Amino acid sequence: MIVGKQSRASKIFDAANVIFMIVILLLTLYPLWYVVVGSFNKGLDFMKGGVYFFPRAFTLENYKAVLREESIYRAFGVTALRTVIGTVGHIVVVLTFAYGFYFCKLTGKNFYAILCLIPMFVAGGTVPYYQVIVKLHLNNTFWVYILPGLFSYWNVLIVRTFFTGIPEALVESARIEGAGEYRILWQIVFPISLPVVAALVIFTSVGHWNSYFDSMIFMSSRKELYTLQHIVMKLVTEKDAAKNMASSGVNLGIVSNNVTSDSIQFASIIVSILPIVAVYPFMQKYFIKGVLIGSVKG
Repeated sequence: MIVGKQSRASKIFDAANVIFMIVILLLTLYPLWYVVVGSFNKGLDFMKGGVYFFPRAFTLENYKAVLREESIYRAFGVTALRTVIGTVGHIVVVLTFAYGFYFCKLTGKNFYAILCLIPMFVAGGTVPYYQVIVKLHLNNTFWVYILPGLFSYWNVLIVRTFFTGIPEALVESARIEGAGEYRILWQIVFPISLPVVAALVIFTSVGHWNSYFDSMIFMSSRKELYTLQHIVMKLVTEKDAAKNMASSGVNLGIVSNNVTSDSIQFASIIVSILPIVAVYPFMQKYFIKGVLIGSVKG
């Protein structure tokens, strides 16, 4: 088969498309790069302006000030624990529910589906949600991070879509051999479903890691259970919090012109996003497969 040469219009379109994508990429990545540059630059020097692409006065004092703060380590531990427990619990609940919905002859299946769909379109709002959490005595406890996020019908639909590609004969043959439903789910269906599981793990873990709203609303009297993003949010939005951290860094021997409230904010942002960014490359292959579910047939 001989492929003809591209027309001039096609070449112009391809070139314009490439330029457009490069511009979008730069606009997307530059704000993050700006934060990285600011975190490695001396605070007072950065405030003079003109630092856009590379640090002009390189320093690590901003990170030293952040990492010497005890609340950062405590919040990091709380956030890591809620991310692991919340993600594992969510995957177990969603997979179990989706398996029962698709592979089992569940009585009243359509009724359950409608019941689960209603909250997706009609939400109660923040005030009723807060009242429910208080009535259940979950506020000011670690479990307020875990229990409300265990189930997502949207993710059930994603997993169910993936299950349509698994031959039902495979499940039926396992039943004939005497395998129970849980054994079929975790020893047969689960290994086949790793692509969609990886996608859900990334979505769920990122959601847990980046969450600060529940910590801000429900942890009014338990500062030791603040999440990392809540601490960072306070540093970014409350100048006094960042100034106090900068002052504590100076008191510990850090040169004062190296650390300012702005440089502390930049360094704390980078510290908070590094762990979740570091995990993504190891799950990229499965993640791409998972997000493409249903996009190609045949």
